[in-house]
Amino acid sequence: MFLNDTLNIDVRYIIEKLNLEEYFETKASWELEKYLNQFLTFTFLIRISNNIYQISHKSFRDYLVAKSFLEEINSRKFIHFSEKKTSDEINNFIVEQNPNKENLINLLQTAKELKTESRWQGTNSIRLLLALDNKVLENKNLDMIELYEVNLKSISMQNFSIQNSILNNCTFNETLFDSNFIGADFSYSIVDIYNYDPAQIITKLTKLKNLYSLSILSNELTQFPKEITELINLQELSLTSNQLKELPKEIAELKNLRALSLGYNELTEIPKEIAELKNLTTLALYSNKLTEIPKEIAALNNLVWLALDSNELSKLPKEIAELKNLMTLYLDHNQFIEIPKEISELKNLQKLDLDSNHLTELPKEITELKNLQMLYLNSNQLTEIPKEITELKNLQTLSLNSNQLTELPKEIAELKNLRNLYLDSNQLTEIPKEITELKNLQTLSLDSNQLTELPKEIGGLKNLQDLNLNSNQLTELPKEFSELKNLQSLDLSGNNILEEKINLLKSFLPNTRIIF
Repeated sequence: MFLNDTLNIDVRYIIEKLNLEEYFETKASWELEKYLNQFLTFTFLIRISNNIYQISHKSFRDYLVAKSFLEEINSRKFIHFSEKKTSDEINNFIVEQNPNKENLINLLQTAKELKTESRWQGTNSIRLLLALDNKVLENKNLDMIELYEVNLKSISMQNFSIQNSILNNCTFNETLFDSNFIGADFSYSIVDIYNYDPAQIITKLTKLKNLYSLSILSNELTQFPKEITELINLQELSLTSNQLKELPKEIAELKNLRALSLGYNELTEIPKEIAELKNLTTLALYSNKLTEIPKEIAALNNLVWLALDSNELSKLPKEIAELKNLMTLYLDHNQFIEIPKEISELKNLQKLDLDSNHLTELPKEITELKNLQMLYLNSNQLTEIPKEITELKNLQTLSLNSNQLTELPKEIAELKNLRNLYLDSNQLTEIPKEITELKNLQTLSLDSNQLTELPKEIGGLKNLQDLNLNSNQLTELPKEFSELKNLQSLDLSGNNILEEKINLLKSFLPNTRIIF
């Protein structure tokens, strides 16, 4: 809630509009007002804007469910509490009412061999206990219990006993390895190991039956733990921010792997055996020391997201053209002097990042990327934009900051779906009047150019929200600026526009934040 916000509500109006007599099964006005007072004290109001709150039927249903569950917990007469996973809103209300902890602990410890209708018994109990006081779980015997979709990263599991438990789709931290988890089923579960001595836990990894996701981050690993390859059901693996210098060929054993993240290491090459990871959809190899990518990468035909940024690449294997399902490709901060022509074969590509390379021109082949939506070419050495760029009909974001552009082709007006255009730090002296045709444009950034005037047609950009004209040579603005009614932010700093003209503009655009 906000200290200065107020909410004036006529209780009778709410009772009538939401038909609360039916929900609360009473016609007594004092009782209905009592329920409403309880309701408004807790967390079921949806803030729409300043002093405006929305109360939905769902909010009242949550309130009623929470009230019923609280009674079940305190009376130990459980009817519906275990049938479905409780929402955060319901849990917040129950926690505020300080439910009986011992009853919740007993419910948790008896969550064994659950039937379908009581599947959420353990999950709902432990989520409330974690919110109330996670220390209450210390040294508790949780053998053979069933938990689903529980985040346990906030607690230390040292000395926990979870033998033969079912821990489905749960999340743990590295203290899991200090617990007794013999025989536990970790199907679809996640373990995040951060800043922890890997020597203490690597040998225990193979005991994590059916583990879904494993993250070992910032642990100064210098070698890939081969024990990981025994986790044959693993689908997500992150070894980001370590000191790995190579990958073993045994990585091919992780046949079910869908996401592999190896960013911020010291890899100089990728083994050809990576081709065996047929199910990979995401591969992150950014911030290493790679000078080439093996041609065998072509076998990863399910790949949709590939990050090769911040390496030492100057070329790509022609076989990369076989990645027909690729949608996102990061090649920024490398050593490319030209865009590999093979990229034009990636027909499903939607995002291409080539920032901070040594590109001097865009090949015409790039126009073959008909599904491209985002193209980043910042910090290169481009001197012109080819007219053929208009073939990228689905382009929504085009970023060309910090190049050597001297003009913008009028054909850019044909990019009808363009929403964001960034042209900062170039050498532009004018903007073509055809820019008014970009009816969907929301952001236009022209910071640090050499503009002396703007075309009056700029007033036709009715959907423009952010306009950056900082550090140019403007002395005035066309009167048509007053037509930019949806403009939220306008940066005119670093120009030579008189303050009186700025004040006049403010009177026409009272809802625009103007910086000058």
